[in-house]
Amino acid sequence: MALVNGPIDMVRNICGEKDSWRLKVRVVRLWKSCSKNDPKKVFSLEMVLVDAEGARIQTSIRKPMICKFVDVVVEGEVYKMIHFYVVKNLGNFRATKHEFKLIFNSRTTVFRAESQLIPEFGLSLSSSEDIRKTKGESEYLYDMMGLLTVVSAEKNIVKDGKTTRLIVLELTDDKGKIRCTLFGDYVDKVNEFLSLSGTQLTVVVIQFARVNTYKGEVGLVNVFNTSRLLWNPQIVEAIDFRKSVACHEVDSDICIGFLDDDIQSLSMKDEFLNSFPRKNLEELQTCEEDGFFVVLATVLSIIDDHWWYSACSCNRSVTTDDEGQNYCTNCATYVSQVTPRYKLKLLVCDCFETATFILFDSHCRYLLNKSCEEMLSISKVESSPTFPDELKQIVGKEILFKVQKNADVSFFYDDDAYKVKKICDDTEIIEEFKTDGSIVTPKKLKFVPKFSDMSSPNVTCEVSKCLDEDFSIVTQPEFSTFEKGDCSSFVQDMSILTDSQVSTTSLVEPSHPDVNDNPDGKKEVDNTNISLL
Repeated sequence: MALVNGPIDMVRNICGEKDSWRLKVRVVRLWKSCSKNDPKKVFSLEMVLVDAEGARIQTSIRKPMICKFVDVVVEGEVYKMIHFYVVKNLGNFRATKHEFKLIFNSRTTVFRAESQLIPEFGLSLSSSEDIRKTKGESEYLYDMMGLLTVVSAEKNIVKDGKTTRLIVLELTDDKGKIRCTLFGDYVDKVNEFLSLSGTQLTVVVIQFARVNTYKGEVGLVNVFNTSRLLWNPQIVEAIDFRKSVACHEVDSDICIGFLDDDIQSLSMKDEFLNSFPRKNLEELQTCEEDGFFVVLATVLSIIDDHWWYSACSCNRSVTTDDEGQNYCTNCATYVSQVTPRYKLKLLVCDCFETATFILFDSHCRYLLNKSCEEMLSISKVESSPTFPDELKQIVGKEILFKVQKNADVSFFYDDDAYKVKKICDDTEIIEEFKTDGSIVTPKKLKFVPKFSDMSSPNVTCEVSKCLDEDFSIVTQPEFSTFEKGDCSSFVQDMSILTDSQVSTTSLVEPSHPDVNDNPDGKKEVDNTNISLL
């Protein structure tokens, strides 16, 4: 303990002359470095540490040491640390520009600490001009802050038989504009924000993104598991940036533009009929395949009366302390304004099996055509101890669900509830789904969107540099079959079922879903057409 309580060294002074550096730092980012071919194979835990001066250094916990430190070091927390191996900071996509890098060893000692002086996110911001000067070639990752001025529709592309989603943003600062291409789960973060905030401009920060060039234009691309997106963060840098916008040629009161490009995205019909494997619930629960699957099921009941929760502006749930103050663990701050959001746990069936699906805010608004706030007002008028009657219109409804199953990470939200990515209640699409042969299960995509130039010169879509190769139509789908069934006989009781059958929930005490139970850390959105937002 005495070793840790000695004089503190500053990160800027770290060099290879000794290994007994004594630091007081915050872990501003923590991620797993995994095998590209086998995500279960973890090579190391990677961290970015920042001290009170804002200096950053990358630190690794290699495989032999992971078990010792995996439960000790938590992202966002402050620690005192001593004893490391000090090595040169080499390789591509380095998270910091420090000359050296730290590696935990058997002598490394870590103690929890506190500090109000160490920055929360440890930003090292570059302007759009700085990023363009790299000409798309840099071994470092970059942080940038800008106004979100343009966003494209979500795209679905395929490589090696796997579907990948992408979305393109335009971030604008006082030095110009930068295209930012986001893939995978980062698309959900963008769509969730847009579903809540509409088209009003906002400050966006992307951290630890790599630079690339597409058709001669320099832009940013997310790095999986590493990059971080912040929406209107309540930090000094963001507040000052928004204030400074008035001094430049950017109007923060205008609306986000939606890119009308020539890139085709999957229509609702293509997405639910032609593009993803179909499963009945029994197949979904027993199959060993990973990916997205389409399931036709009928809602039997709502099985939990905790149907809403209070959310911070970052879209995460908040907790209420004994004094009635709302605290957001994601933002690590108390928040004065919260927004009610849906969370419905549904029991569904398809005459083969039953399963539990969770619908979050955008799905419920799509089905009910009412916001959670409007539904709460109805509930107060009805003085309902559980649900307003309008919620019950979901029960008995036949819906196509696109769900995700992933053996590498938990695909359940809680209580074995499946992760719903998108829903469709269009009767024509559902009938075509039913009458499409014997309800076949295509194993490969039959439709692949073609890519062409975007109409805006400032916003282009990164394909070749990120995913390599060209994308073409995939033919010769494989099939499996299952018999059609009728779930109508199963819908016997339209009443709401609760977990305990006797518990009730006050309207002033919403449920607080643990974001750690949600692998995406967010609620899902209906991405039918982002340009309609």
